[in-house]
Amino acid sequence: MLKIKENEIHFHNLMLFCFRKGKNAAQIAKKICAVYRDGIIAANTVRKWFARFRTKTFDLENRELSGRPTVVDNEQIKTLIKNNSCHITQDNVEILHISYASIIKHLKTFD
Repeated sequence: MLKIKENEIHFHNLMLFCFRKGKNAAQIAKKICAVYRDGIIAANTVRKWFARFRTKTFDLENRELSGRPTVVDNEQIKTLIKNNSCHITQDNVEILHISYASIIKHLKTFD
């Protein structure tokens, strides 16, 4: 049987294929587990990869974590979005050098 750490790219390819076919993340996690092993991948993991793919990020390698989280000011994000409302979230990711998930997290704190 495959182990997720040894075959991450294989699973990432499966997820990308299913994403491009318009499949549901929870269903894909169930199908992968049915084929490989129960619990081999969580639906949340598939959802995270699908969110990454929605930002047009298709590299299949796991990103290295720096160990120290990036500190971003909510006001900086508000100002950027207010002044550049035509920018899509991926542009904001590149400008602020933070993840898509971090931007969404900060946006949820806005009034």
